[in-house]
Amino acid sequence: MKNILFIFLILFTNSIFAQSFKETTFETQHVPTVALDNKTEWLFFSTTKDGADILHKTFTKLKVNQDWLEKNKAIYVADIHGMPKIISLMFALPKMASFPFHVALDRTGKISENWQNRGNYVTLYQVKELQMIEAFHFDNSDSIKQFILKNF
Repeated sequence: MKNILFIFLILFTNSIFAQSFKETTFETQHVPTVALDNKTEWLFFSTTKDGADILHKTFTKLKVNQDWLEKNKAIYVADIHGMPKIISLMFALPKMASFPFHVALDRTGKISENWQNRGNYVTLYQVKELQMIEAFHFDNSDSIKQFILKNF
C-alpha cells in the first residue's frame, strides 16, 4: 500500500509541477564546464550529501564515467550552495576530483532553485529540449541501479 501511495504521489507531483530548464553552463569539480542544453536527455540531481552518496555509490557499482554520461546525453548536477564553503573546499571538492565523471556544481542554488527536490533522494529527470518529460526519485542505490540497467 505504501508503494502504491508513493507511486501516486510521484505521478501526481510530476503532472502538477511540469519542469522547464534553462540552458546554462556549470562549473565542475574539474577544470572543464558542463552544459545543460537542448541535447541533454537525462539530468541526475542531488541536493544533499546523502543524495550525492547514493548516486556516487551507484555510479561506482556501474563503472559510470564521463564517456558513459556523454554517450547517454546525461549530466549530474549537485546543488552545493548549502554546504559551508570551508567544507566544500577542504573535503567535498577534493573528494569529487577523484570521480571519473564531471559533477556540475550549483554553488549558489539559483540555477536549481525551482527544480523538484526530495531532500535526501536523487532525482533523475528525463528531458527533451530542456523540458522535463518525467521525474524519478530514488532513495537508495539499488533502486537507481536497477532503473539505469533497465533504461540506459
